Amino acid sequence: SMQLTVARFYHRATWEYLISYRIFMVFGTLVELGGRIILFLLIRAPVEAVKVYIPGQTGWFGDGRITGISILRHLFETMGTTFIKLGQILSMRAEAPLPLKQDLQKIQDNVPAVGFSDVEDMLRKELGAPVEDVFEWIDPEPLAAASLAQVHRARLRKEQEDVAVKIQRPHLQGIVKIDTMIIDIALGIVRLALPLFRRKTDLSVFTVSFSKHLDQEIDFISEGRYQDKMRLIIEDHTYYSRYVKIARVHWDYTTSKLLTMELVKDFHRLNSEKGNQILLRHKLPEFRPERACHLGLVEAFRCSESCFKWGFVHGDAHYGNLYVMEDGRIFLCDFGMMDVYSPELRDAAIELFLGLMYYADPDITLEALSRLHEQAGGKPNKVNWSEARDLVQRLILRRVIKPTPDSMPQIPVDMKGAPNLLDEAVYLLIPLGFKFPDGLWLYVKALAYINQMGFELFPRYDCATMFVPIIAEQQKQRLLAEMKDLNVTEMREFMNRLNDFVTGPGLRALNEMQSKMQTVS
Repeated sequence: SMQLTVARFYHRATWEYLISYRIFMVFGTLVELGGRIILFLLIRAPVEAVKVYIPGQTGWFGDGRITGISILRHLFETMGTTFIKLGQILSMRAEAPLPLKQDLQKIQDNVPAVGFSDVEDMLRKELGAPVEDVFEWIDPEPLAAASLAQVHRARLRKEQEDVAVKIQRPHLQGIVKIDTMIIDIALGIVRLALPLFRRKTDLSVFTVSFSKHLDQEIDFISEGRYQDKMRLIIEDHTYYSRYVKIARVHWDYTTSKLLTMELVKDFHRLNSEKGNQILLRHKLPEFRPERACHLGLVEAFRCSESCFKWGFVHGDAHYGNLYVMEDGRIFLCDFGMMDVYSPELRDAAIELFLGLMYYADPDITLEALSRLHEQAGGKPNKVNWSEARDLVQRLILRRVIKPTPDSMPQIPVDMKGAPNLLDEAVYLLIPLGFKFPDGLWLYVKALAYINQMGFELFPRYDCATMFVPIIAEQQKQRLLAEMKDLNVTEMREFMNRLNDFVTGPGLRALNEMQSKMQTVS
């Protein structure tokens, strides 16, 4: 069951103004968490480990690999909502060890469902009316139950429309507030006790960014606004409107703890057998032979076009939030983990990607890194710039063909490596003193998820071929905006830059790759 014994006594105003109350709540929660950890280590983990050796039994370690990291993942799941989210954040941190990141990406958001009587109580409080006055019926069995909320099917009495009702778990705000304070205290102790760890990672992502994103994720009005914004953009887009579905929000029945949406039917997980059959059955004229390339188009939109044109990115692009409908459209859901990009961050992120993967130029890359470092509050004199340049140069040279007189200079060898290269670069640059804005972590995580899913669904899938043209178009618009105050000499230099970009080897290579994909029968 979820953590309720202490959090049920949470009161927002008292928490804000009374220090002794916060101490009491934190101490009580530590006792509760300590009990959970003891039960986990002495009973649950040993029992699950024994199942590995019993024929026909499955459990946590059904694949037979029992490691400290896998035990840590299950411990996070046992400790509840906040620690599940902490594990997910750790899985996207560049400086986390690779085995830890890979295992934590499997962390499950599934938890036992809340009893229907508690759901009815929450609905009554949020709607300010008896449940039967608003809903003609509501299914007691949830469609899905996660650590933050669960979803029930229902029918609105007034509109006579079937809907999906996402209702927050009881006492969730108290759980999050108490747990995040405990995490902040623990990280403060780590900061003092382990200076080496402090130099290797930016702890502010946990003390500030983690709390910020979790607060946003439990605000369903914020989630609904992002969802509606993305839906309207897609519906107005002549291309994506044919292939993407996002549920409409019913604002009359939505609060900070309740999100009521259009009920979408007949959909399947992308990585399920049925989902794969649908992907293979529905072919697009733009990309053949498998329609799984469609996933790349959709995700390129969500993670690149939305980021670089409209300034927001979805940071939770995994199989639990991506489905395929019977008619072949991709159904996107769960817009809780979103982040807003400032124009400055957007431009710096574009320059970073272009410097690494398009121009393959360490100086352009370093300039973008400098801007990102500055935006994150970092000081230039805290960075080892010469070592950073050497590091970026080595990373780039591993990914490109060395120039020869008979070949185009510096063509990217494998554009599929773009997300991995970004992740690796960020990881290696942190010990040199670099800081990065919070939003960059979500974007890198989203790219990694997309890349992994694309390869699993379609071996010839190439994430970069989808989003590099989008970034290229945005870069051209930025260059054109620079024409306002140029004299004749500067204009000539500018046109040379623009021509170099438009006809550059990276874009030509991408066009060739896309042409090959389109001609496969």
